[in-house]
Amino acid sequence: KDFITDTPYQGASSYDEALVMRLFDESDGGSSQIKKDGRYANVIHRSKGVVPRIESRQGFETKIYGAEFLKEIESFEPCVLHGELTISYDGVNDIERKTSNGIITSLIAIGAKIEDGVDIAKDQIKFFKRHGKTYQSMLDCVIYTVWDRITLDEYYEAVSFVPYYARINTLMAEVYVCKTDKVRLIEGKTVFSLDEAQQHFREALHRGEEGTV
Repeated sequence: KDFITDTPYQGASSYDEALVMRLFDESDGGSSQIKKDGRYANVIHRSKGVVPRIESRQGFETKIYGAEFLKEIESFEPCVLHGELTISYDGVNDIERKTSNGIITSLIAIGAKIEDGVDIAKDQIKFFKRHGKTYQSMLDCVIYTVWDRITLDEYYEAVSFVPYYARINTLMAEVYVCKTDKVRLIEGKTVFSLDEAQQHFREALHRGEEGTV
């Protein structure tokens, strides 16, 4: 029992009209958010000024060192963030998913070697030849888009009794106060009906997004 870690996170269910309609039982509506198309990552931030730990959906450590988004999170209050890693060359638009995830995988592989004390000089040369940017310049292109923030206790107890809108508001305030550039709040809007939710979904597809949650 409990030998295999079941990492807690704010996930999504497949579309079901009855399930969706439950979101509109209350007059305050529901949150419709853009579905990101990157690499899922939890960020465990235990103390201000300390480099946070990145974990995969399965709870394995994701070894990325020197990325700007991690430095920005160091200014946050201790918490656990749920989000996705993507690559953006212009700071606005994410590059195509397959290429983005391949780059992030390469960054993680080099990060693992750094932790093991392995000389990465040859890996950096290969990285540049493959991706057209240096290891460090590509680290600067990593964007972390976040859609949930919980406390450390809530994470380890795998439950939160704080309403989602309150958690999002706290996250929004922290991103604003810390003036982050590489850590971003998920794009979304409040919708008050299934028609509004479906319209937002269609708008997202028209823009080339994967969809909405």
